[in-house]
Amino acid sequence: MARHTTKGMRRYPYYICPRSGRTGEQRCNTPSIPRRKIEQAVVERLRAFGRRGGVAHDVEPGRIEPARAACVLLDARWDRLAPEDRATVLRETVRHAAYDAATSTLQIFLAGDPGPTLQTPLAVRSKKTSGSGTDQPTPDDAQGTIPRVARLMALALHFDGLLAKGVVKDHAEIARLGHVTRARITQILNLLHLAPDIQERLLFLPCVTRGRAPITEHALRAVAAEPLWETQRTLFGSLWASA
Repeated sequence: MARHTTKGMRRYPYYICPRSGRTGEQRCNTPSIPRRKIEQAVVERLRAFGRRGGVAHDVEPGRIEPARAACVLLDARWDRLAPEDRATVLRETVRHAAYDAATSTLQIFLAGDPGPTLQTPLAVRSKKTSGSGTDQPTPDDAQGTIPRVARLMALALHFDGLLAKGVVKDHAEIARLGHVTRARITQILNLLHLAPDIQERLLFLPCVTRGRAPITEHALRAVAAEPLWETQRTLFGSLWASA
């Protein structure tokens, strides 16, 4: 259940078990969970499912790929979305989530009929035992972030695989699953026109620890439009040198 408390002019939203207000054997002793913490866990698990796959429970195999395609697009768009758009995308992607205090596991039920069920560990400590320290940075924080163009290149290859396997019919279906326009899907898939060695370099670009990535998808459009791979390599070299 969603609740909130206020302190001064600030509002602190959180989630509690629906049985927390009961007495006796039906009472739930799970502590409240800050909304930001549980929603961050949901988003991180969705993005991980889109990037690397993962375990999806209680679902027919044919229903996994469309859900994963939606998570792949969520991952690619998330950092650019406004807060209200993020809320909309989450509502359309996730049916509901449930926390199991006994196993410290968060279950995420994706949209669909039926949709896949994802799991992710989520440790919840009460205020009495949480201490006063701050959260330590994750390994991803320490190593930087994957350049956006690297994720889009991987996304293009993933979409190409979905189309080849017949999991999705066409660009329009991918756009519908990802809540983007067909034009944007075309822009992403145009990265497949790049020479194989350029695609490989994009996939293995070093993580960005400060500032912006040196190369963007927008800058690569002119390179991908060139039909000759040798010319592409020349253009890409100039683009890389000026980055």
